[in-house]
Parts: sequence; C-alpha cells; structure tokens
Amino acid sequence: MKKLKDVLPDWFFEFHADFQKVESFLDVDVVETVNPEVEKFPNLKKNIKVWWKLSNGYAVGMRKKPVSGTNSCILSLPVVRMKKSVVKPSPELLKAINVLLPKNYSEN
Repeated sequence: MKKLKDVLPDWFFEFHADFQKVESFLDVDVVETVNPEVEKFPNLKKNIKVWWKLSNGYAVGMRKKPVSGTNSCILSLPVVRMKKSVVKPSPELLKAINVLLPKNYSEN
C-alpha cells in the first residue's frame, strides 16, 4: 500500500517547511485517492484538486487557490479528521432482517 509521501507532488518536498501538519502523516497508508468531483473533501473547502483518505482516519487535500489578477496560486494541504460514516440499511434489508429474526428477539 502506498504511503502519503508516495502520492504527494514533488513540490511538497521542496516547500515542506510550510506544511508541518502534513509532515506527521507522511508514513501513513493511503486508503484511497479521491477525485473531489466524485466525492467532496470532508470539510467542503473549495479548490481541492485531489484528496487522500488515510488509514488513520484523516484526510489530506491538495488545494490550489488562484490569486486574482495573477497567474499564480496559493498551495495548501488541508488536513481534517474524517467523520465515521454510518450506513443506513435500506427498507428492503430491514424487512428481510425482521423476517429472519424470531418474534421474541431483543437486542438486550
């Protein structure tokens, strides 16, 4: 499995002093590389070009914010703790569970 340091762009290593918070995550496994057009970055920041889900429950994004009136941009790597997702069962699954459970079933 790739580590965060394996997927970060080359410029990160040239300017890593500006990204100290990310530095502690460099050896963490990347679970998934995410296109923000398919799945939004957890804190909904704008201008995220790509982001990574890490095995420790954090997400790191690559943000390129254009500077108005110039051809340059501000680079940042926001880090956020991802919320644990809760998957709600479909009505069909709930019906199937109710059919399978004994009438006197209790979770306690």
